Amino acid sequence: MEEKICIVCQNLFIPKDKKQPRKEGHGLCCGRRCGGKWGRRNNHREPIERFLEKILIGNDCWIYRGKKSGEHCQFHLRKENDKRIIIGAHIFSYEIFVGPVPEGRLVCHHCDNPPCVRPSHLFIGTTQDNALDAKAKGRLDIRRGERNTRARWTEDKIKMLRELYAQGISRRELRLRFPEIPYGTLDGFIYDQSWKHLL
Repeated sequence: MEEKICIVCQNLFIPKDKKQPRKEGHGLCCGRRCGGKWGRRNNHREPIERFLEKILIGNDCWIYRGKKSGEHCQFHLRKENDKRIIIGAHIFSYEIFVGPVPEGRLVCHHCDNPPCVRPSHLFIGTTQDNALDAKAKGRLDIRRGERNTRARWTEDKIKMLRELYAQGISRRELRLRFPEIPYGTLDGFIYDQSWKHLL
């Protein structure tokens, strides 16, 4: 297991096995003593103060060392009625340092490092902007054709069907030769409506 830096005393420690019950600090602190200090300090402090102490500022990215959900990190806020709200750490950072996030927009990373909360590495975009950015950087893995885990046909078979159709063999004849392929699927193959990446 990899070492972590204790959020209270800044010493390196190896987190305990996740099967053991969770204690104060939830893996952010080296033990009960620091966990207790962290819990008592954490209860009545401003959210910005709590947020900033969890950031490891480096030369390039600012790494948030709090709780994770998937790839992204989470930050817990308390509202007036003592209700907890969970927000993405990068979103909270953007709102603190830059301004509010417009309705229906996302906070995206220039650096492609999900734990990064450095304001200059964040930008506002739509879902489409985020997908285009990922595609331009080669991070979007679109599983087309045989690479799709649900694919039932091979690229060789599709190419063969298209060649036979181009040679003048009718749709009906192809259907008789390949009864395992439904009509709609066959039409998609020979009329270039599906598996377009082979064109």
